Amino acid sequence: MKPLNLFSVFSFLLPAFVATGKVDFNRQIRPILSDKCYKCHGPDAKNQKSDFRIDSFEEAIKEHNGFVGLTPGSPENSEIHWRIYSDDAIEVMPPPESKLPLTEGEKKLIDQWIKEGGKYEKHWSFQALPKSVEVPESNHPTPKNEIDHFISSLLEKSPLHISAGTDKITWLRRVTYDLTGLPPSLHDVDAFLGDKSKDAHSKVVDRLLDTDEYAERMTSEWMDVARYSDTYGYQRDRNRNVWQWRDWVIQSFRKNQAYDQFVTEQIAGDLIPNATRDQILATCFNRLHPQKVEGGSVPEEFRIEYVADRVHTFGTAFLGLTMECTRCHDHKYDPVTQKDYFSLSAFFNNIDEAGLYSFFTQSVPTPTLEIGDLPSEEKIKSAEQKLKDVRKSPEAKDAFGNWIKEVKLESVGRAHYFSKPIRNAEPREVEPDFNPLSMKPVLWLDANEYNSPTGTWNDLSGNQNYATRHASPKLKAHKNSGLQVMRYHSKSNDYHEFKEIKNIRTVFWVMSKTSGNSGSLLCHPSAHHFYSNGDKFWHPQHTHEHIRKGSLRINGKEANAESNYPNKLAVISLRTTGNVMASRMGKDRNHGEKYNWNGEIGEVLIFSNALNDEQIKRVENHLIKKWKVKRESEIQYAKPMAYLSFDDRNGNRYPNSADRSKDASTNGNNKEVEGKFGKGIHFSGDDVLKFSSGFGDFNRHQNFSMAFWVNPSQELERGVVVRRSKAWTDAASRGIEVLIENGRLSPALIHFWPGNAIRIRSKNKLPLNQWTHVGLTYDGSSQASGLQLFENGKLASIEVIRDHLTREITGGGDPFIGFAQRMRDRGFKNGMLDEFYLFNRVISGSEIEKLAGLRKKIDDSAVREIFLHSAHKPSMTARQTLYRERKSFGDQRQRLSEIMVMKEMPGVRETHILERGHYENRGEVVQRATPEVLTPFPNGAPRDRLGLAEWLTNADHPLLARVTVNRYWQMIFGRGLVSTSEDFGMQGKPPTHPELLDWLARDLISSGWNLHHLLKKMVLSHTYRQESKIIPLAQEKDPENLLLSRSSAYRLPAEMIRDGLLSHSQLLHKKIGGPSSKPYDLNVSFKPIHPDGAPNVYRRSLYTFWKRTGPTPVMMALDASKRDVCTVRRERTDSPSQSLILLNGTQFVEAARALADQLIAKHGENNPMGLINDAFRELTSRYPSEKEAVILLNLLREQKEYFTDSKEADKFLLVGYYKAKSNNPSNLAAVTSMISTLMNFDGTLSKR
Repeated sequence: MKPLNLFSVFSFLLPAFVATGKVDFNRQIRPILSDKCYKCHGPDAKNQKSDFRIDSFEEAIKEHNGFVGLTPGSPENSEIHWRIYSDDAIEVMPPPESKLPLTEGEKKLIDQWIKEGGKYEKHWSFQALPKSVEVPESNHPTPKNEIDHFISSLLEKSPLHISAGTDKITWLRRVTYDLTGLPPSLHDVDAFLGDKSKDAHSKVVDRLLDTDEYAERMTSEWMDVARYSDTYGYQRDRNRNVWQWRDWVIQSFRKNQAYDQFVTEQIAGDLIPNATRDQILATCFNRLHPQKVEGGSVPEEFRIEYVADRVHTFGTAFLGLTMECTRCHDHKYDPVTQKDYFSLSAFFNNIDEAGLYSFFTQSVPTPTLEIGDLPSEEKIKSAEQKLKDVRKSPEAKDAFGNWIKEVKLESVGRAHYFSKPIRNAEPREVEPDFNPLSMKPVLWLDANEYNSPTGTWNDLSGNQNYATRHASPKLKAHKNSGLQVMRYHSKSNDYHEFKEIKNIRTVFWVMSKTSGNSGSLLCHPSAHHFYSNGDKFWHPQHTHEHIRKGSLRINGKEANAESNYPNKLAVISLRTTGNVMASRMGKDRNHGEKYNWNGEIGEVLIFSNALNDEQIKRVENHLIKKWKVKRESEIQYAKPMAYLSFDDRNGNRYPNSADRSKDASTNGNNKEVEGKFGKGIHFSGDDVLKFSSGFGDFNRHQNFSMAFWVNPSQELERGVVVRRSKAWTDAASRGIEVLIENGRLSPALIHFWPGNAIRIRSKNKLPLNQWTHVGLTYDGSSQASGLQLFENGKLASIEVIRDHLTREITGGGDPFIGFAQRMRDRGFKNGMLDEFYLFNRVISGSEIEKLAGLRKKIDDSAVREIFLHSAHKPSMTARQTLYRERKSFGDQRQRLSEIMVMKEMPGVRETHILERGHYENRGEVVQRATPEVLTPFPNGAPRDRLGLAEWLTNADHPLLARVTVNRYWQMIFGRGLVSTSEDFGMQGKPPTHPELLDWLARDLISSGWNLHHLLKKMVLSHTYRQESKIIPLAQEKDPENLLLSRSSAYRLPAEMIRDGLLSHSQLLHKKIGGPSSKPYDLNVSFKPIHPDGAPNVYRRSLYTFWKRTGPTPVMMALDASKRDVCTVRRERTDSPSQSLILLNGTQFVEAARALADQLIAKHGENNPMGLINDAFRELTSRYPSEKEAVILLNLLREQKEYFTDSKEADKFLLVGYYKAKSNNPSNLAAVTSMISTLMNFDGTLSKR
């Protein structure tokens, strides 16, 4: 629509204005200049066609080439006059090619303005809000409050007049829908009709405002403003959980929170002193914009997009200005500059956020707020103190003295460790006649007794509990023993199933497990008692307590929940502390893939009694001997997990001298070169060197250390040296990494970069083409102080870059240590590496010096640390307790849901003017500031978002109160006093009733920003109570009802239609708050989603799951906002598809059927008029006229004839979840059809 001017609005009033010589610049002249002149002669310097400007008096009166554009009082001496009347196509303004010719009336009006002095006024919306506004006198016949006098006073200057008040039922229906989004109940109708008191209307409004339904209605309006969505948007459009913010909005409206505080908390709740959790949660408002994850996207580009979205939303929602225009250039019409735009954006540019969210994980983009109470850290502190005390105890000192006498110093490469022979390492002589049957197992499966053709695994226990094959597990020969083992592949869903055993107390397995697999030893379809923790045995939460606390042994040696599964055949024994159950081997529940068992099982023995230690050893010895399993002959203390010398490359494999079962591999693009000692490896930057899956997959509570020599050939802005993570931005860097950033080493542990991570960075650049020794230790504390970086054997001088790690670093993919390359990241191009060591403990400075070649042997304190870590059982137990407490705390915290919020970074990030708005074109640095055309920033207010909110909500601010009352006027009356509620600038339409707008704004502020007060004032006015009938004169003079001589009539919004019909049918599920629900029509959206079941599918539309790239089709067809941007005004359309949806949509047919079923139950089949009367009144709140009743009766008869065919009836009725009680499908279908017709009746769907 073209910008409004008073010619089109009040054509019947213009003669009075012109005749009296009173031209109003803002109402009459500015709209003409803004629409037809400012584009070329306005404030945007980059688009001016000449030096001549007419957007200000000072510019317009300047001389240009001997001519003056505006000579006050003299059109003849004003170039403007001659140009607008010129017949020359070159001279005339506006030029013909603009296709914006002036009308004769507009030309005369401009001349009149010049004659009166060519006075300019500040645009109405930028003028200060008056301290008070006088209520005009009027001849209103029945005024209810001040609003009516403002409306009447303007109408009295026109040939129109106030309409009579509407009937009570129409008003009740109108106000109930407007304030709650739902129709009135028949009980409410009867109560109101029976209330003859003078304040009956007021009591209704008070009742409605004090309901949950009111809060939901107001929240529904705010969802468009806030661009709320349950998905991130863009192509991938993954789900996200932000419904907790929606619940906050509901509660805010429910308690009638002052609007200025409502706004402040959403803009800057996190900055309020001693901010509550709810106040921080409120700032999620700023993070509801679309977010990107697609591969190849530039993170900084989209981070800037998010900041821009916040500025646009702030401008639209609170200022009513089109800030988008000023991102690339000064505004063409409004006095807002590009510098203003980026100065405002600086307020929103200082949070620790990423430009892309994580594709490979479900991590919530930082910064976040954890929803729920954090667990206590007291147990962690106690465990830390216990560990310190045990390590310092006299007993530890004595034990160390004894231990050092028994051990032998060993080496792998340059790393020292210790060993001690195991006494009685070989099993005692196996009893020649020993048979496990003597101990009465309840199940005994031996792979050598497997019947491959039938897939039956015979039970040797005598209980005939045979295991049945599923998918394709296969027998395989075990080389050492010559026996057969059963091989399971997780991807094939291989498993065996036997009859459920509920009282398991002792189990023996002969098994091996593939590294990186999360399958469980024994399984059950409905309970995962034996739930494994990946490469570790038992999960701290999901594994049954009787198993976690049981006695676990591997090859006759004590083990625990944190012990690694063996990846070569071993004998495992478990004695539980109570009964557990199982019925499968291979498949845990229905998770599939890596949660299925991937490995080998040779034999399984299950006992229903808890065997004693001696019995367990007898069975272990028997199985170890039978399967020729080799026991360890010595205990090793502090041996590295890995040592790669790079001297013995075998094809593309590098032997791990510390553990040959965990070699590393690469490809031919990474070359063998001369290293620091012997050979090294030269990296291409695009190809990885890696260990096998699961190796080095440390969580944030585990200790680890690594050391290596590194030699960069060029100064890298960014390069991956070591990583235990799958990807950079695609996984938000989740995991462990050692980078080179601008030539400096930078190690980090990351949950979601940048806001949930610890990172330190060396202050010194790595020398190029030289070998530097690097050491890194981490103590499991989740703090940056727990990371230590060593360069050439000495502690490096570092700076802390991030120190906020609260969630897990595992789970991002690639659970192994890799080198020099990472998905969509920059590798260690042309860099070299040598002598890599990996430890599962914190190594001492002395050990690092040894590895760096600064000493020949480690010192005594380092030896004592090895003893305390690896040999001193009290210290080991205390350290394990500390680990468990940290992990327990972390796991509890991990289970808390997170939501995106605002949180200021330390310091202030630089904000630049971006030329043409492009993220790479950085120009002038700007400071935080508000647009100069508006009120100045408050003295003493902080230059942050809280200060911005203080500026915005100041009682003298020209825009917030006006914009707010206008939007709620629009909600109540269907159109704002400023009909372009998104644009209060010069291109927007001026207010039809400016004094009323200012009076309402000041009244709102004076009431303490009380929305109840504002809305009550509106709905109790006679202006609101008018009937909607339009007379011919009004149709001719004011078809859009701008003067409000009547109540406007229009179709109800999408949400009200759906919710109203669900309410009428008694299907509406009135649960307040919580996660979003998925209605039927999401099943046929652009990106189909399976709908919820009942009753969630019947929840209010406020709770509809909103997918940005595939919103619910019903809502879209009925003009709901897509919510990809802040929307304060919906378009209102009429199309055939809307009728088709309302007649045929599953939700609506089902609602009609439910109401029909209830009415049939009440009236039976022999009282059609009673049924029709009740149906009509239920849907319209009134009884039908005689004529309407006859039409509906005939329709019902026709439908009964049509649905005599039961097949047609069934076809019509079998939609939705509702199960009708009526036992006559044909009659039910006929009544349903009639009610469906009524549901599409104007009296049902329209606001009158």
